[in-house]
Amino acid sequence: MSANSEADEVSADTGKTRGGLMSGIGGMFGDVFTSTGEQLKDNMNQMKQNRAKTEEIVNLQFDTTSDGLQNQLQNLFTQISALPKFKTPEQKALYNAIKEKLEFGIMKLNSVGANSEAEFFQKKFDKLK
Repeated sequence: MSANSEADEVSADTGKTRGGLMSGIGGMFGDVFTSTGEQLKDNMNQMKQNRAKTEEIVNLQFDTTSDGLQNQLQNLFTQISALPKFKTPEQKALYNAIKEKLEFGIMKLNSVGANSEAEFFQKKFDKLK
């Protein structure tokens, strides 16, 4: 019996040909590369979203009423609390932009005479540091 006929017999027993085995391995690597490509695409989309959010925060114009300011500050606190503890550079930029806006918003709240409300938000802000 030759080496090829033994391999053919083994292949016949398992139902796989050499080509089938190699295509299975190729398919496995193809799946890995596909999922890696999708992961990279997801990461790029996440980076773009974080940059867009940062720009949105930077361009945020505060309301002139106490109620409006409080709603905006609460929204900013919600956004900052949703960020992970270990941040990507884009998330860190977003975090810093939100902190800056919170500080300014608290000052605005004080300027419209809502001192107790500003004090409440200042205590929440101090916990971020």
